Amino acid sequence: MAVALAPLRGLGPALIAAGHLETDAAVLVSGPLHVSITVATGGAVMEVQENLNPVPGGANATSDWLLYLPNPANFAVPLAAAVKQSAHLSVAAPPEDAVGVAASSTAGLVDLAALDRLGRS
Repeated sequence: MAVALAPLRGLGPALIAAGHLETDAAVLVSGPLHVSITVATGGAVMEVQENLNPVPGGANATSDWLLYLPNPANFAVPLAAAVKQSAHLSVAAPPEDAVGVAASSTAGLVDLAALDRLGRS
């Protein structure tokens, strides 16, 4: 995965610093796995409730995953160059079904608190 994401070195932090990943999610798609990735910036960082639930479909992820990146105009040229260097990166719009699944998949599939209670009994 590190090799596939290497072309984003420097671009990822720049997208975050400019606030682009706060308003437009990067979407990871791999078979049944669809994950929206957003990053809070500024004062919002202290107010975020991070979702640490297991990712639905994560166990079924495949090696042909694709990360759809937001493509703001001021990053179009460097992002196009990065995408050309990795078959796992895209600046195209993610598939419509990926966006719907990613937006609705905020609940965990396993009740971690219940498992914890079982372990104590």
